Order: sequence, then C-alpha cells, then structure tokens
Amino acid sequence: MTLNSRVKRFVPAVVMFLLTVMLFAGAAFAQDKSGDNSQAPADKKTTVLAVPMIVTSEFKPITKSEIAQNLEKYAEKYMPNADIIQSGDIATIGADFSIEDARKLAKDKNVDYVTWGTMAFKKSKSTVRSGPESPIFQYIVTVSGVANIKVYSAKADSIIIDQSMVQSNNTTTRALEGSAQLTKVYNECAVGCVKDLSKSLMKAVKDQESK
Repeated sequence: MTLNSRVKRFVPAVVMFLLTVMLFAGAAFAQDKSGDNSQAPADKKTTVLAVPMIVTSEFKPITKSEIAQNLEKYAEKYMPNADIIQSGDIATIGADFSIEDARKLAKDKNVDYVTWGTMAFKKSKSTVRSGPESPIFQYIVTVSGVANIKVYSAKADSIIIDQSMVQSNNTTTRALEGSAQLTKVYNECAVGCVKDLSKSLMKAVKDQESK
C-alpha cells in the first residue's frame, strides 16, 4: 500500500474522531448551562414591614399581637411572593406614625412597603329562635372593625393607601353574655375582620407592583 493511500484512509478517520469529540463536548456544555439555570435564584420577594396596629376602641376582642400574627398569615396567603416583616415595638405607632417615620424605616430595614394604622371594633347581638317552633333561642353575633390604614411605597416614595376600611363578620351562637365561650366567638369574628383587611392591603400592593 502506498503512502498516499494510507494518508487518504487516515484523514477521514481523524476527521470523524474530532467531530465525535466536539459533539460530546457540546452536549456536556449544554448540560452544565442547564444545571446553572436550575440553580438560579428565585424571584425577589416583595417585602412589607408591618408596624403594630393599635386598637382604639374600648371593645378589644383581639390583641395587638394577634392582629400582627393574623395580618402576616393571611397577607402572605393572598400574595405568596410577599414577605411580611413585623417591626416589633417601636417608639411611634398608630395615629402618630408619619410618612417620615415610614420613609426612615423603609430605608433602615430595606423594605418595599411600610404599613401602619389603627383599628376600632364594635359588637352587636340579636336574639332569634333556632327554629319556627323551637323554644330554644340563639344569638347572631356581629363584630365590625374599622381600620384606618396607611401604606408607604419606597419605590414611589409616597403613601399609596390612606383610607378607612370597614370589615364585618358575624356568626350564630348560644353562648351567654359574659361567658368565656362568647369571648372566644368575638375573637374569632375579629380575626375574620383582620383576614379581610389583609386581602384589601395585598390587593393594593399588587396593584402598585403591576405599575
């Protein structure tokens, strides 16, 4: 076999080998890139700092800490990508809290929004029969909550919510006035008010985020 013949047979084999190596290298590179994408960080959370709300009414069916806990619980339910952060006890809360306080807190805590305000509750109770012919009476208990809410947006550097929100929840019970059971019913209705408030707040935040 001549030298030229050997070269002619050897060159195609080398070319095929190089193509095979390049093919496997390309597949490995693509796999590495895919792996990098799977480890990419999740979308940034929308952070909301909740300043403790205070109850201004004499009727207090729910505590300040219970309002904070339920506000966080339901707000994150209605807006899963939100991270509700409790500010804890600070010097100024309620009606005395101002936009300057909110701006400073937003900067210090590096959050997108700050919410604060007050809540006032009232109750009512009416008596009804449990059935047309029944001698047993029960009560329809209603708890209404009026929340004066403000929300500051760091992005807009302005208050995006400044309004009163009214929530009302009722239920039927046979619990007597002054009993621990009725106190629990009032508390559950108040929690329902906070739940509705959380939904309204998160809707406002969502609307702002979509702008």
